[in-house]
Amino acid sequence: MDADAYARMTEEERAEFVRRRHVLALAVTAAVTVTVTVTVVMFLLMLVAIDHYSDTPMCGTGQDYGPC
Repeated sequence: MDADAYARMTEEERAEFVRRRHVLALAVTAAVTVTVTVTVVMFLLMLVAIDHYSDTPMCGTGQDYGPC
């Protein structure tokens, strides 16, 4: 939207325009927050799983030093 179109708006139109932009900004912020949170949780779960299963022999891969 250019400055002339914005200047021709009534106060109600301007308020609705700003409200839509704020809602869009909140939606994008929420999406980014959820994405980052899920990524961090998945990374932490991966670290826990790697640590938990690090002593498990991988049977059939040639690295099976324990009982399979």
